[in-house]
Amino acid sequence: MKMRGIFVLVLLFLVTFFPGQLRALDLDYLRQNSELLSGEPEFELLLPGLEGKKIILAGEAHGVGINSELVLELLTFLHGKADVRYFLWEGGYALGSLLNNYVRGGEEELLDLVFTQLEGTAFWSKEQYFFFKKLAEFNEELPPGKRVGVVGIDLELPLTSAIIFLGSLLGKETPESLKPLEEMAGNHKKLEGESQLYSSRVRLETMQMAVYLQEIIELEGENLQEFLGEDWFAFQYGLRRLIQTHETWGEGPQVREENTFSNLLELAPHLERGNFFGQWGGNHVLQRNHSQVNWLGSFLNGPRSPWAGQVLSIYYVYDHCKRMDPRTYQARDYTSEEIRDLAVLRRAAPAEISLFWLDAPGSPFREEIHFLTRHSGGVTTDYFQYLIMIRNQSASNPLRKTED
Repeated sequence: MKMRGIFVLVLLFLVTFFPGQLRALDLDYLRQNSELLSGEPEFELLLPGLEGKKIILAGEAHGVGINSELVLELLTFLHGKADVRYFLWEGGYALGSLLNNYVRGGEEELLDLVFTQLEGTAFWSKEQYFFFKKLAEFNEELPPGKRVGVVGIDLELPLTSAIIFLGSLLGKETPESLKPLEEMAGNHKKLEGESQLYSSRVRLETMQMAVYLQEIIELEGENLQEFLGEDWFAFQYGLRRLIQTHETWGEGPQVREENTFSNLLELAPHLERGNFFGQWGGNHVLQRNHSQVNWLGSFLNGPRSPWAGQVLSIYYVYDHCKRMDPRTYQARDYTSEEIRDLAVLRRAAPAEISLFWLDAPGSPFREEIHFLTRHSGGVTTDYFQYLIMIRNQSASNPLRKTED
């Protein structure tokens, strides 16, 4: 039998008995629908997928240094091409609001304050810090009505950040009933180190303050509304997010995803017109149940969502990279070993950073499930429509080096 005939038989065997494995035809598709993102990326391959989309999500592995560069490049591109006006940040409303004030023209002290609160997380890095500085610089070149804002819809962690934000809304002549909040906010600004920020004492006193503020709103609501003026919604919404975090902290990813979606639903009508872009941890962007969890992407694209059918997800895959461990700030080797068919992506990737469009007409990824292992069926593009392969990148750098 000629070699070509043997090859055809082997290919038919693989198609019949291993339908979920990437084949030579899939490799050809990936190569034909890829774009090099090294240097100054143009993201031309994203353009056809953006039509009709209101929310664009990118899913990263936290702690890889290139992430912050990618998110800035994507955000500035999407601002011009997809009317993105909001950076949907994987953080709480409180810190998101402080960052929003900074990037829209606020003083650098606001940025420093936010990052004192982020110590002990994967976001406490030089790369993240300078991302927000560069976003502020980008905004400076834009008219006020077109500047990119920051919106946080996740848990209010650390809890101190919610108190500091609520205190920032008080102004100079604070009503006597809100003096305790003013004092606590001042004290929380002085705390340093994650052990203090997440201590049981902080959890107790922030919950006690939340209960107290609820009582004050019931007693003095009209007066407080007059005092706070345009910040009245932010004050009430921020307080609800603090209470929500207390009540649901530790209840698992499903509750967190549901809360995050509900938070955006409540907040969106109070925002000016514009679309959203967010770069979150990888699983959050998946648009279908995975690992027995309905993630944020699946809620945003689901039947309860006003954005159903208007969500685009980009999934990041890493090969021979390093990522910063937020507990030790040390660099650790990282490859997306949970991803199937990694070898095929290596062969298909034209550069160290490569974009793949999985949802083009005739795509095999519209027909079968690839890459994911703990999926709930369906096809690849039910979960995400683009993939970025990132190779040989270094870890994020902690904002300041540890003493050891």
